[in-house]
Amino acid sequence: MTRFERRLQRLRELMDEQGWAATFLAPSADLEYLTGVRRARPNATRGHMHGEWLFGALVTPTDCVFIAPALAAHFAARQLADKP
Repeated sequence: MTRFERRLQRLRELMDEQGWAATFLAPSADLEYLTGVRRARPNATRGHMHGEWLFGALVTPTDCVFIAPALAAHFAARQLADKP
């Protein structure tokens, strides 16, 4: 079991205790900590993509589904391919 699987397992235990059906993780330190998908570091020239607000992951008791607008799908696929 990888460190990310252990972290997601603990999140799912907490979700069960609270009675939550799902948790949405926006691009943040939380998403990076729980899944290993790196967040973009802020910089002065970074632009925002249309639909970027939708990018993230939906964690359920059985799945972790990554959500990305079509414009960001290449980034998400590259990030996920680097994970064990």
